Amino acid sequence: MVNDLPSLRRRSSDGDGDRKALVLFADGYGQLAKNLCLALAQMSIDICMVSDLDELSSSEKPEHLDASLVVVGSDVLQSQVAIRAINSYLSKIREMRGIRPPVVLATEASLSFEQRLCATQLGSVRIFRSDDDPRMIRDMLTTITAEAKLAGSKVLLIDDSPTDAYRATTYMRAAGLLVEHVYAPEDTLDAIRNFGPDLIVMDYHMPVVNGDTLAALIRQDPEMTMPIIFLSSETDSEKQLLALSHGADGFVLKPLQEGAFIKAITSMINRAKAIDRRMRRDPLTQLLNHGQTVESVKRVIAEKRGGALAIIDIDHFKSVNDTYGHPVGDRVLIKMADVLTASLRDTDTVGRMGGEEFAVLLPDTTTEAARVVLERIRKCFMVIKHEVEGSGFSCTFSCGIADLSSGLNEAFRQADEALYLAKHSGRNQVIIAEPSV
Repeated sequence: MVNDLPSLRRRSSDGDGDRKALVLFADGYGQLAKNLCLALAQMSIDICMVSDLDELSSSEKPEHLDASLVVVGSDVLQSQVAIRAINSYLSKIREMRGIRPPVVLATEASLSFEQRLCATQLGSVRIFRSDDDPRMIRDMLTTITAEAKLAGSKVLLIDDSPTDAYRATTYMRAAGLLVEHVYAPEDTLDAIRNFGPDLIVMDYHMPVVNGDTLAALIRQDPEMTMPIIFLSSETDSEKQLLALSHGADGFVLKPLQEGAFIKAITSMINRAKAIDRRMRRDPLTQLLNHGQTVESVKRVIAEKRGGALAIIDIDHFKSVNDTYGHPVGDRVLIKMADVLTASLRDTDTVGRMGGEEFAVLLPDTTTEAARVVLERIRKCFMVIKHEVEGSGFSCTFSCGIADLSSGLNEAFRQADEALYLAKHSGRNQVIIAEPSV
């Protein structure tokens, strides 16, 4: 494993958790690829390095079979043997998991047309240059991981035909989708509110209310932004375009063909989730933004799950910006985000509240258990050296923790008060708020 971060261990979640992003690094084809993987390792991304490509096609090692991405230097283009070995490995992954991992090709120099043509043999390729930011690849991994989570996505099917609905439902459930079916258009709004679909699939020709009218009705609510796909035997392209102008996003012809139908759904869900991520995420750290973090806390409180809320503030952060400049300060913020993300469960939520302030939501967790977790993170963060022109510096953070049982506003108020106390009693510490009397 390539890793030079302090030891951080992800806490196991209550369930099996999501597939963890893993990068397979093919060593020996350029220094830039190795440098990229070192940078990714510093972002707490697991790296598996292999020197012998021939062993990959027959390997049964989990670290080989779980890769989400392959990184290799552009020198690999000089070896058809190496290209065939990588192709064989990627084909094996596709047979096992139904997904062929993309390849990041790291290159110091511009590639010629012939070299790019050669690179197409590797399938989906992303070129990484020496002046590119490794965070681009981290974000690429985030997207890949999110797209792999199609299973469990929710689809609301609106179709008055039992036969057509049965076929569509069978195809979607076989793909791992959760499907809610309503026959009557008038039940649509209640189903959306109760089921919370990621996508709506509806018959275009229905009695009482046609699909285009129902789509326009759904779009009256600004919160109902999920994509809509029409199912219809209509082949007139002008009529299809007119139907789409009422608020739908796609058109699939009947009778349904399983492969084309599932591809259309997959593409639509992934595109919607990518847009949603851009709207919900802080662009610098890729954590949830302020509004989405608050919404996450609201949901946990509404579900009466209980838990803890932690507010974190990096100590003396203004002096970091004043001394080293804002680009260095941004790197510190990114490192803080990476450490938090790597140290918490998949069921926990991390958000950037603004500036150097972060929030951590830990459902089903006591304040004392949360303190233990945040203390461990604090100790890890304080020993990280932030490099600047041959020298380095360290940062610390202060943290306040509150119980969620007091409600949204009170939990934030108590956590802020505990943070204030931590700041004014020496900094670099974690304090639990005293419960209100």
